[in-house]
Amino acid sequence: MKKALAMLAAILVVVTEAGYSQQPQKPQEQWEYLVVSYGKTLFSNSAKTKDYFPLTRHVASEAVDLQASLDGLGSLGWELVSVVGSIGGDQQLVLRRKYEPSRSKTDSIAIAKQMDKLIAEYSTLAKKEANEKLRLDKLIATRKAPIDLDAVDSNASYEKARTEAIGYINNISTSITSDNIISRTVTYDNGLGYTVTCQFDLTRDYLKKVNEYRKSEIDQYLSEALDQVTVDVEKLSIYEATVLLEAYLSIDGKRYKVSDLNKKWSYLKELNVE
Repeated sequence: MKKALAMLAAILVVVTEAGYSQQPQKPQEQWEYLVVSYGKTLFSNSAKTKDYFPLTRHVASEAVDLQASLDGLGSLGWELVSVVGSIGGDQQLVLRRKYEPSRSKTDSIAIAKQMDKLIAEYSTLAKKEANEKLRLDKLIATRKAPIDLDAVDSNASYEKARTEAIGYINNISTSITSDNIISRTVTYDNGLGYTVTCQFDLTRDYLKKVNEYRKSEIDQYLSEALDQVTVDVEKLSIYEATVLLEAYLSIDGKRYKVSDLNKKWSYLKELNVE
């Protein structure tokens, strides 16, 4: 009898311990933090830096810009919890939100949508301003409209910046030096986009035997060539520039494209970090 009771007691202990071990543990609340300083949001993860840059790049001394930036971050769940530094000094805004592993992907999608909308607005505004300028120029030429000299100066400044940006884009390909380049072209895509294309004929160095080649070697060549490209995003103004490198092999007088590689730079979208 005593032996049976001892056995029953042992079973109860095991069952009780198992019951305790199966009690659900309340997950510990986790937070992730964001520090914004003078409009630049920097993470140790460069991909995040690139994603969040468009929403914070305008933060400076202007309250309206700061509010717009905080609205953008707030829509993604970031809450301002502290301001470090004195007014007029190096202030840092500390924000936080509850940590959710799945948020990284949804953030990128949400930010990309906001940037697509912003770029569309910029494109529409640029076209509207161009049409208005053309209309005013016609009126001024016939002396049927008053001339605002401040507006004339402003238009001249805008036109100068636009011309310099397009000129800069046209010269981007010159940073690539190679005896294998067979053409350099710049084409206007749509809205704000320009594509700088460099074509390489790699027959001499990469065609083996009659018609054999290794794509991995050609891809490596294009990657190293693309690394030569230097772009100052601020000089792009509101425009986007895509550098496209194409590799060709010639067989029996016919040229075949065997690989291509491209990279896009934008003053609005890119912080230009790797």
